[in-house]
Amino acid sequence: MASRLQQIVSHFSSDKVPMAETWQNVPLAPPDSIFKLTTAYKADAFPQKVNLGVGAYRDDQNKPWVLPVVKKATNILLNDPALDHEYLPITGLPEFTSAAARLILGSESVAIKEQRVARQGSLSRYSGRKTNHPPFSAQTISGTGANHLAALFLSRFYTFNGPKQVFVSNPTWGAYFCQSYNAPITNVE
Repeated sequence: MASRLQQIVSHFSSDKVPMAETWQNVPLAPPDSIFKLTTAYKADAFPQKVNLGVGAYRDDQNKPWVLPVVKKATNILLNDPALDHEYLPITGLPEFTSAAARLILGSESVAIKEQRVARQGSLSRYSGRKTNHPPFSAQTISGTGANHLAALFLSRFYTFNGPKQVFVSNPTWGAYFCQSYNAPITNVE
């Protein structure tokens, strides 16, 4: 094992591998204005400053404050003997995506009543099940990730009636404008 680790280390430290040159043509993403604001806040010595950056709850010492309900939910999850670490289905946890769809569309939505939304196994090529309806909702790891996946999906599979565009609210997170970097779709405020 030690000899294999030495081999790996020597490979990465070798003069034959141009590490810095490998990624030198990757452009930097534009700076996120919210994080720039947070950096400026932290650097400011004024004692009565107010953090207008990332929208997180803070205590009187300006430390992140975790809501009691979040702590309770975390405790429930950590102590759930049925919880495993298996991979979720390709579109996410069905109970989560169904609940999210009901929250967004309303439980009386025609699409929900017709079971056209967030159905487990609705991606038939992945699940092997037959369906007439694609899934409406999918679980992602973050808001930016969700926006990026949606932009990719829409740019490839949605038939636009005009230019390929998605609408972004103003104000919004700066990272949301990065959602279409790898998708041929335009952000519109």
